[in-house]
Amino acid sequence: MTYKEKIKHRKKIRAIATQAGRVREACRILSTFSVLDLYDLCHPDPEKAVRDTLIDFKKAGEVRRIEKGVYTYVGRAEKRHFTDVIWHLVRSYRAFTTDDIERLSGARRYTVLEYLRFLGSAGILEKTGRGNWRLVKDPGPATPENMRKREKLSRVRAKIQGSRGRGFK
Repeated sequence: MTYKEKIKHRKKIRAIATQAGRVREACRILSTFSVLDLYDLCHPDPEKAVRDTLIDFKKAGEVRRIEKGVYTYVGRAEKRHFTDVIWHLVRSYRAFTTDDIERLSGARRYTVLEYLRFLGSAGILEKTGRGNWRLVKDPGPATPENMRKREKLSRVRAKIQGSRGRGFK
């Protein structure tokens, strides 16, 4: 990395508000790096703070040690959404209650009911009794998405964005 590139990257990194964010961006830029390279790019952050953040990243699996003092950035693991967990449980159990899915997924009851109703309206689930459901059509492991809800949220967000900056009437 040339001196000019290093200066440009340092400016970009300094603009990030959090310590973890700055170290994460430096790791992403360097890809494979030594601790000294990381300290250099994160300057003027204290070395101890950078080292502690690197340890946290190792524990979280964002950074992998290649050899002593040399690391590679592998990125953050993507967090699973509740709908992914609910869909996995639905496919695993095939016949279940709303309470079972709520307890096992950790999602709120409203979220579970909303997603199960969507799956029911899509013909994937059938309600067999009060709070009881059964999988009738398995479209595969990919989580079915509620496109109608997504479009509605997009319209609401666009409306909010459009109303910003107009002031009060």
